[in-house]
Amino acid sequence: MKLNVENFGKIKFASVELNGYSIFVGDNNSGKTYLMQLIYGVVDALDHIQDFDSPVFNDYPFRIDASNIKDIQSSVNKWLYENKQKIVKNIFNENLMIGSLSLELDLDDIGEKFFEIRKNQLNEIERIQKKVRYSKNIDKGTSDSFICIENNDFVYVAAKEGERSKSFWIDFLVGLTMQRLMYKQGSRSLFLPASRSGLNLVYKNLFAELARPISFDLDESKAQPLESKKLGLTGPVFDYLSFMQTYKFDAGSFERNKELIDFIDKKIIHGTINRIGEEIRFRTQDGMDLPLYLASSMVNELSPLVHVLSSVDLFGRIFYDEIETSQHPTTQIQLARLMNRLVNSGVNVIVSTHSDTMAAAISNLVTMSFSENSVSIAEKLGYESDDLLKEDCVHAYQFIKDVEGRTVVTEVEKFINLGIGYDFSLFNETNDKLYSDYLAITGKNA
Repeated sequence: MKLNVENFGKIKFASVELNGYSIFVGDNNSGKTYLMQLIYGVVDALDHIQDFDSPVFNDYPFRIDASNIKDIQSSVNKWLYENKQKIVKNIFNENLMIGSLSLELDLDDIGEKFFEIRKNQLNEIERIQKKVRYSKNIDKGTSDSFICIENNDFVYVAAKEGERSKSFWIDFLVGLTMQRLMYKQGSRSLFLPASRSGLNLVYKNLFAELARPISFDLDESKAQPLESKKLGLTGPVFDYLSFMQTYKFDAGSFERNKELIDFIDKKIIHGTINRIGEEIRFRTQDGMDLPLYLASSMVNELSPLVHVLSSVDLFGRIFYDEIETSQHPTTQIQLARLMNRLVNSGVNVIVSTHSDTMAAAISNLVTMSFSENSVSIAEKLGYESDDLLKEDCVHAYQFIKDVEGRTVVTEVEKFINLGIGYDFSLFNETNDKLYSDYLAITGKNA
């Protein structure tokens, strides 16, 4: 699934894959963070789509499957066009102009899967051969008609007919379909902003009086004043701070992600991050116990990810801005390994970087993942099989400024067969300049 963007801020054009693993590489002030936050907001808006209209839906049953998904895509893009300015305003709290937004659905993702919302009498429901689940509010003793949600596996009896409007159920069906197409697990996204270290130290004060979550209501007449605007923050950054403020530990999530958390503890921060009451503390491998604000900036940078992996909230998409921040080159290699493992666990990941070390580490792991004898190569170089991507779902994008100073986002081709992975011209030009300067300074180019 791709999102196409035209004429947004510095960005002249971008076409970005939403699922799997995407890497944004570019100079400072090239639009990487803007695009990440735009994607975050568009995904959220599609999850909670409102006032959706399509000729596909006239009367019950409402159904989405492979036979009508192209028509649904057209209607979604019409909805995005009509609501693009409201979506941008909700994300950035400013009336930033945007030329166009459009979605390209991967039609193969639909396959035989479908969702249908239908109207059934109770006696019809009782004859259904699939597994049937009932909402706790359903009175099975009545002869009313009920609204049922059906997929290939089961039927869910959701409500009595008339409790909700047809438009509500259309919005629900489209939002549910978008979620299933955009997430492998969960249905929540989290944006990890740059300067995580500083934000981690001040979020409690920022939320002392403003703790109510952001509203993404597209109806401006109903929308409440956004606390994110009062704090001078974008919606995605506000959501990040809200998550840190309201985080709740979940033993099931911790156990499910224990291998990922252990990797962070042992390979990157060399200690453990713990939350005791309202305080976050770091315990070093030699037993020293410190409040997080006395730990290194590198530990502070990784703290949010540990929270994500141990939270009661299940996140299916992570936006990791300036992933290399406060990380030594050797640690950046470990971070690249961690991202592969995170993607393999089912999380969609978008990272941004302007570090040639980080980009090279990611490129090497991608190349190794899809090379012949990849496992033996990994073991020979000190890696593990878990560091290899299970699926070829990785896309790299380079943010290049044209002669007018506008950014064109282009996908970088990978050359696995040549053993060089991604060739980022942006870094090549800088490295060539440094080498040329070195030769001139030392007189070795004479």
